[in-house]
Amino acid sequence: MPQQLGEDELKGIIKTIVAEIDATDIKDMGKVMGVLKGKYAGQLDMGKASALVKGVLG
Repeated sequence: MPQQLGEDELKGIIKTIVAEIDATDIKDMGKVMGVLKGKYAGQLDMGKASALVKGVLG
């Protein structure tokens, strides 16, 4: 099983994805989550990731 990403590492990844896809608000959350799921499936807790994405976009 792949190693889980740490919270700080995950925040950095989320910020990078937000910048790459030009996400600007909470309406773009689905796009960000889709990229995360595609690139990092099995390496993150989607519930924790969702909360972090909301924090970054909100």
